[in-house]
Amino acid sequence: MMTPKPVKLILLPTDLTRDSSGPVRYGIELAAQLGADIRFFAVLDSPSQLALVQRHGKADRRRDSGFREKIIDDAKSILSKLVDQAAREGVTASGRAVVGEKVDQEVLREARESGVDLIVVESHEQSLLQDFLFGDNSEEISHRAPCPVLTIRSRDDEEDAS
Repeated sequence: MMTPKPVKLILLPTDLTRDSSGPVRYGIELAAQLGADIRFFAVLDSPSQLALVQRHGKADRRRDSGFREKIIDDAKSILSKLVDQAAREGVTASGRAVVGEKVDQEVLREARESGVDLIVVESHEQSLLQDFLFGDNSEEISHRAPCPVLTIRSRDDEEDAS
């Protein structure tokens, strides 16, 4: 029989949108209860970058060679706010953003390299077409993770169920 090991470090991938506040809140509360630390982790893939690009208004992406750096800085700023939010709840946290195309692979790499004990991911309800075209990151992560994975239903899914 497998004995659960203590959870000391939780990996919490986030897409840096306001919609991710539910899983972030849950992860912080769970970490506080367990006495664990959190590592917030963002993969700046194409969809995530588009959400951040909208925050920069009408910047000329062709002329501005530092545009990618601005996006990364923006992501780091959001992660810093999440770290501060966790600190206010008494939880030690860190944040990291990477640029990559495959969210699930980057999350799995981070989990292995950081030696996390638990990954908390949000599950999004997707259409069959979306699932076929883009895959389900939370499902891929849970199947291939080096540690247990806790899947949190998205707020939209909860509201649809009621």
